[in-house]
Amino acid sequence: MESWDLVGIAAGSLTMFGFYPQIIKMYRTKLVGDLSLPMLLQYTTGIFLWLIYGIYLKNSILIVSNAVSLASFLCGIVLYLKYNKSSGMPGNR
Repeated sequence: MESWDLVGIAAGSLTMFGFYPQIIKMYRTKLVGDLSLPMLLQYTTGIFLWLIYGIYLKNSILIVSNAVSLASFLCGIVLYLKYNKSSGMPGNR
């Protein structure tokens, strides 16, 4: 393993788990009014493209970190759609 691989692992780890606090907050509060669906879709698309690029390069760091990140953003989109429609609370429109 090269020293730059450690940088990639650190960056991938931070990226993989960076959205989980928001997912937990959405799940607990059921409030999504301050989130932007276009932003979620943009990040999800970008992460998907990074995943495809990692597969092309056969780079396991890119593949794993972006696969986990993609799963977290897809979960965030599902929660957004679920809580944005289901509640009539002022912050959820």
